[in-house]
Amino acid sequence: MKACMRKHVWTKKQVASAQVPNYSKLYVVRPALLKLLDVVKGKKVLELGCGNGFWLRLLTAKGARCTGIDKSKEQIAAAKKENGKIKYDVMNATALTFKANSFDAILLEKVFLEIPSLRTIRKIMKEAHRVAKKGGIVLVSDLHPIAPNCNLPNVLPSKEYFYFKSGTPIQIISKRIDGKETIYTDYHWTFEDLASAITDAGFKIITITEPRPSKSAMKKYPYLRYRKNDPLSLMIKGIK
Repeated sequence: MKACMRKHVWTKKQVASAQVPNYSKLYVVRPALLKLLDVVKGKKVLELGCGNGFWLRLLTAKGARCTGIDKSKEQIAAAKKENGKIKYDVMNATALTFKANSFDAILLEKVFLEIPSLRTIRKIMKEAHRVAKKGGIVLVSDLHPIAPNCNLPNVLPSKEYFYFKSGTPIQIISKRIDGKETIYTDYHWTFEDLASAITDAGFKIITITEPRPSKSAMKKYPYLRYRKNDPLSLMIKGIK
């Protein structure tokens, strides 16, 4: 199905806002993502759509040798200010300049939901497969495809949305840990869209995870309780 072709553009306000992490990133996605990546010490990690470098700073602290690319000059500038020792570059993920078989792990966190074209997503995954080493992994962490159906307070589908209409715009309300909110316009992809893009590129899916907040996290941060029974995040781990 054709996607709505309105591009996601990072405004300066959103770039600044993203410097403050949201509850989901810190207390739901982070523990699940680190568990799936496992030991990264000494490994070469590439993040596609690295944004301000939040994940790469975390992985660098654990001993990984990190590289991040993003098409947003503003995001890369913000990332370099946070840690100038990590390799960053403004680059289109559909045409990576890295050599084949270069990286042990490739991370895409909340990237596909920003892309209005399934064809583009497929191109990105093929490039990810090209630059991954034999036995290397890819980890795709994104909005759960069923989230727009769950009447979640922070996921607002458009009027034309229904599950099988790939690429329809949705609004995501990100509640930051400082109490403020940022609204993003993103795009809906089905589970089939995501899984087929990964496997058709040549990766074999080995793990699928649907992260939820822990009981202790919900007790400490009551805001997270809305996620107790409904999925918001999906992680797919593949191997080359």
